[in-house]
Amino acid sequence: MQSSLDGTLDSSLGGGLKQPQPAASPTSQPSSERASIDDSSPPPPQPVEDGKTSRALDAGCPFRELQAAAVSGGGSAKLLSGPLGSLASTLGLDVFGTSLLSRRAALEMKYASLLLCIVAIFELGAWTLLFNCILQSDLVAFNGTTLIALLPASLFAMAVLIYERQFLTTDLRAPGGRGKLRVAIPVAMRLGIILASALITAQPVELLIFRAQIESREHEEGIRREVVTRRQELLQAQETETQRQAELRRLQTGDLLLRSDRRVEQDEERFRQERDRGPEIRRRLESAQGSVNYWDREVRNRQAQLDRHRANPPQESAASREAELVESVKEAQRNRGAWIARRDQARVDQDVQEQRVADLRGEIDARRQVAAEERESFAAEGAEERQTARLSQDRLFQWIRHLRSSPPPGGRPILEPLSSTGPGGPTAVDLQDRFVYLPPVYDFFEKLRVLDDLRRGYAPRWPGLDSSESQELAALYGLQDVRPCVSQAIPGGPSPDLDSACDPELWARFQHQRAQLNRSYWMVFGIALVIPLLVIATKLLMTGELAAYYSSAYQAAAGQQDAVALKRSALKVRAEQGL
Repeated sequence: MQSSLDGTLDSSLGGGLKQPQPAASPTSQPSSERASIDDSSPPPPQPVEDGKTSRALDAGCPFRELQAAAVSGGGSAKLLSGPLGSLASTLGLDVFGTSLLSRRAALEMKYASLLLCIVAIFELGAWTLLFNCILQSDLVAFNGTTLIALLPASLFAMAVLIYERQFLTTDLRAPGGRGKLRVAIPVAMRLGIILASALITAQPVELLIFRAQIESREHEEGIRREVVTRRQELLQAQETETQRQAELRRLQTGDLLLRSDRRVEQDEERFRQERDRGPEIRRRLESAQGSVNYWDREVRNRQAQLDRHRANPPQESAASREAELVESVKEAQRNRGAWIARRDQARVDQDVQEQRVADLRGEIDARRQVAAEERESFAAEGAEERQTARLSQDRLFQWIRHLRSSPPPGGRPILEPLSSTGPGGPTAVDLQDRFVYLPPVYDFFEKLRVLDDLRRGYAPRWPGLDSSESQELAALYGLQDVRPCVSQAIPGGPSPDLDSACDPELWARFQHQRAQLNRSYWMVFGIALVIPLLVIATKLLMTGELAAYYSSAYQAAAGQQDAVALKRSALKVRAEQGL
């Protein structure tokens, strides 16, 4: 079985060349060891020069020159010298070593390694720009976030480099009818990967190329957002003025004055109640003062009795009598102290009552004064609100006109001028009440939406408004878009008609700008495809020497050990499977 496989291999190799073996030295291995080694290793194919195989090899590449290069082998190692040769070796493009490595194949391999580096650098830059745009809205901002974006971009660039290297070294030569299939499958896979990668990585490049148009559209949408915001504030001011007018009418009918009079009457009632409490508090104070005077006299009288008793004490029951007198004096003193406290409390109540009466009198006078001033205040404020509402609307017109004449601010705020000229003449603007326009900050995906709107010819977006409201505000503030000269066709309906309100020249210019933008867009997309497609072009247009170098059949015919072992294993598998 082994001999039959060897015969099959020899015939399939078509007379491959046997590489010369070095001559045995006198101090070489013993004959027994050499015999064991020769028996265990498969014999290399013997050169057979039949006409059919020789013609096939000569048609694929100058095989005889490659054979001579493989036999000599001395100069092949020097062909991959220099920086590009080291780069090719580092990338692993010399998968078969120096076997069949001619000067032309080595040169092509060196430049292929340089092309792989160019593709890797391009992919690294494109993916870095993509992740940098996703992580931060500014397209040209390079800071610490860019270093973070560089990490996933390096992974994608390395994966592309590995895949490109694998694709470049793939053996696309196959015997029989499977050759076209083996070429079509990897090429189709590579084309699909290139299209998907270009579709993704071209987006930040598109945003960078059309940055001016995108910022201009962002400014237009920011102005429309400013119109909506300031318009809502103006409507709220008008609603406040309407409410004040209604309040003024109620004031004129006496409703507010009646309520003020009721509050004054209530305060006067509380004043009378507090005032009526005065006599009662004074009576309590007088009663407490009388009791204090009474107990003062009692204390003095009982103290005098005690002093007389002590001066002339009787012989009988002197001690018990003195104790009774002492207790009587103490009781009088306690009662006097209690009434003194009641008198002091009555005085405090009297002071509080007098103060509250005075406060209520002041409140009544103040309410009457407020009720008298409210009519004049509401009338003056109503006139001021009407004037403010009129000036605010004129001021808003001037503010929107100023924003329209301003270029895209590039992220910086725009301040309202300190004075503006309206229909009523110059209007001074308070420094603290100036309008401030903050340009919108769009993220990566919102910028893609803006670019897609520009390509499709959509009008700037009005935030939170339907079509009728946006058209009304656009006409009011001079923000009309280009009117199409051909109305939108309804599926299944009549053909589009000419719009009489359009400007044909302006509409033609708009269509031309849109078409030019789309051409530029696909041109940038094509640029993102060109460099990765160069690897496919290099593979398909590969020279015969380099194609033969990457061909397992040619390498096996030249006696390359790995290719011979692969060919022998493939024949053995086919023999076992009965193919």
